[in-house]
Amino acid sequence: MTPQPFDSSSLLLQISHRRPIVALLFFVALTLGVGAATRLVYSTGFDAPPFDPVYSLDDQDGWVATGSGGTGLFSDGVFSGPSAFVGLYPPTNTNTETTVWHPLDIDPVAERHPVVTFSVGFVIWDSTTNAPGADEFRWSVVNRSGQPLCQLLLDNYRFHISYLGTDGVTPVDTLSTFQTNTQHTLRMRLDFLSNRWSATLSNHLSGAVALLATNLTMAGPGVALDLGDIDASWVVSDFLNPGDNFMEFDGYQVEAQGPGDFRVTGVALSPGGGARVRVEGEEGAR
Repeated sequence: MTPQPFDSSSLLLQISHRRPIVALLFFVALTLGVGAATRLVYSTGFDAPPFDPVYSLDDQDGWVATGSGGTGLFSDGVFSGPSAFVGLYPPTNTNTETTVWHPLDIDPVAERHPVVTFSVGFVIWDSTTNAPGADEFRWSVVNRSGQPLCQLLLDNYRFHISYLGTDGVTPVDTLSTFQTNTQHTLRMRLDFLSNRWSATLSNHLSGAVALLATNLTMAGPGVALDLGDIDASWVVSDFLNPGDNFMEFDGYQVEAQGPGDFRVTGVALSPGGGARVRVEGEEGAR
């Protein structure tokens, strides 16, 4: 039999008093089922092994780097342990962008885990007086064909945060800023079923949480809705005068959630001696 979707976000189940043991087991099964549809796609704290701070990040634990600018690892960074970075060392050719990522290569909708969450801690460190250039850093979500689905741009000159529209070209100011030399946590929610994304940024020093994007369209017409990777990039503003600013990051984690998540929100006895269990979940969940 083909399972039918919920008609609403709340479902009441009546359990007969004539089968108390079965009812109890059913209730326990519901409780244990909460959150069972969430799975870990990838997570790292850049610990050794498999990471080695002697080398660049490229080709460690499957990470990939493009561009000739700096990438690497700190054995004891600002996050009280190993961390990765992009930037710091200037490009050795005319390519002004250096990008690092770990391949994810999933189709969230086909795999029935359509909601992907991403979180990462990062610090953007200022350039020194010897290399005063202020550059741009990015977090980008890319599909398996290499097309960007959504991108956040952090301007280290004005400290503004913007995102690129669905054309992948036009920046839109979020009206939020970040602080250099300060820890932040970025959280993104990517709904591949509804083609929407949201993002927040937490400032660890001030405690402020900025809403960067809310239910924005992710992919434009003709762009495949799957997930290739989530990138960290350094984009040099002036190739002749690059800064030695860099983005340090840690706690990189990607999870995927299915629509089957539910929770028990109430149990009540009915006048006939039975029990009524209220189960809530997303509309359309199976």
